[in-house]
Amino acid sequence: MNFTALIDGLIGGLSSGLATCLGTLLFLLPTRAGQKVERFISFEFALGMMLAASIFSLLLPALQEPRVDLTLLAVVFGVVFILVLERILVRSPHLSANDSRASLFIAAMMLHNLPEGIAPGAALAGTSLHQSLPMIGAIALQNLPEGYTTALAFHALGASRRKAALGGFASGLVEISGGVIGGLLVGVVDGILPRLLGFAGGAMLIVTSRELWHRFREGTDHSALWWRLACGFFIVLILTL
Repeated sequence: MNFTALIDGLIGGLSSGLATCLGTLLFLLPTRAGQKVERFISFEFALGMMLAASIFSLLLPALQEPRVDLTLLAVVFGVVFILVLERILVRSPHLSANDSRASLFIAAMMLHNLPEGIAPGAALAGTSLHQSLPMIGAIALQNLPEGYTTALAFHALGASRRKAALGGFASGLVEISGGVIGGLLVGVVDGILPRLLGFAGGAMLIVTSRELWHRFREGTDHSALWWRLACGFFIVLILTL
């Protein structure tokens, strides 16, 4: 086992996961302070961030690597995985339609967080600090508001504030685990990182798109929905430039 790569991967994963956990702490602010934050952040805002993250943090970096055909196949696998998972959840006698949607969304969020830990972990283990630092910093900055919006998404899907915060912290732990995985995979499996990014990007894109479709179908103030969605989308776009 390459312990240097393991430590580098852990450091990269910690940079991503701790930023998410720090953002989640904002969700536990006292009620009055939390309401001021939530005035500017909504579930549609979170969906906008996740839509942009699936495109700019997962799919586009994956498609810039060699063997685009394998990456596209991984994207298709990600979409198919979510559709199969949705079919299983919908058929479950213990879950309502809303519960199955919530479970599907949570599963996709966790899939999305795994490569966000793998990417900085693999980058730090496989390249120089000078090369990897911009990406590590960008993902960490993106994860600060994303940690808050992840907890907000859990809360919007029916979880209590405490359980929603635990969901946000869990997503940070997923990223830390991803960093360790990324460090271990570097030099062991050639070219696997773009496929993991593609798989997670496809899964996140289909779930976010379907959740947006439900929101616009059920909502009445579509202009407000578009505005909140666009704000979340462009914040991630700016952070990834």
